[in-house]
Amino acid sequence: MAETFIVPESLVDSYARDGAVLIPQPFGSHWIEPMIARVNEILAAHARGEPVECPVMRRDGSVGIQNIILRDPLYRRWATQSAVASIVGQVTRSKTVRFYFDNFFIKDGQGVENATLTHHDVPAFGFQGTQLPSFWLALTEVGEDNAPLVVWRGSQGDCTQKFRSPIQKPGCRCCPGIARRAKCRSTCARAATNGR
Repeated sequence: MAETFIVPESLVDSYARDGAVLIPQPFGSHWIEPMIARVNEILAAHARGEPVECPVMRRDGSVGIQNIILRDPLYRRWATQSAVASIVGQVTRSKTVRFYFDNFFIKDGQGVENATLTHHDVPAFGFQGTQLPSFWLALTEVGEDNAPLVVWRGSQGDCTQKFRSPIQKPGCRCCPGIARRAKCRSTCARAATNGR
């Protein structure tokens, strides 16, 4: 059975208004410490040239790992047994939460020079629905001078006039691949939810 975490209604309201909310320490060290150790094992194996289950990409002082939840038992257990789905459901006021995908962004060194580029996920990932929220979890301390997460207030709203990507397909003003199948109004990308 999954753990529970009660999100205060004030934070739910903040998310609805602003499109982002900080939920302080929703997971205990019994989750965080093994998750850090496991990602370090994956990075070490990749550095040694050993095969790893997850796609690992290096780029200019940063590393990305994709879809670790689908491939690693520890991370899959976190996705299904921790309070993460409950938190996303509460914040988005959704009864159903479905996992969509995950990405790790790991920055080498201190400072902003190797930070993940500013972007909006909606134009890059086709989906049908009205909500596609991101859940960002820092496994280590991230200070304001060390490339913290930055969000645009209101970016969860109507995306047809904001944050367009040069890779969008013609005919779709928001999300590539769904131009004729669904009207797109979204909140970002990571865990897909199914309305109220």
